Amino acid sequence: MQKSPTCYVLVVEDDPHIREAMRELLEIEGYTVVEAANGSEALARVRDCEGEPCLILLDLMMPVMDGWEFLSVVRDDGALAGIPIAVVSAVVDKARLPEGTQYLRKPVDMETLLHTVAGHCAGAARA
Repeated sequence: MQKSPTCYVLVVEDDPHIREAMRELLEIEGYTVVEAANGSEALARVRDCEGEPCLILLDLMMPVMDGWEFLSVVRDDGALAGIPIAVVSAVVDKARLPEGTQYLRKPVDMETLLHTVAGHCAGAARA
């Protein structure tokens, strides 16, 4: 099995329409995007890739493994703890978010999304 790209944005979203829209927008801007429908899939994607994502865009309300559990696992794993994460959710108790985790309110403004990705990826994930 071929490894995934070494530099990418990971979009973790259970709604296929939102996930596809985010992927298309980011790919149009030249970013490499890896998708996951839940936290469990996202962990597998991160572990299957040769490098870390420059940013994880994370929904919170998902089946299998929700975003809160994903955040806990990533922050407790020394190899993954430094990966930047931006939570993309309609409602969130910001006080519960781990330090350094950004929050983008759904429906997210596309310019805000692109600005957030650019701030973390600095062109590294661009094709």
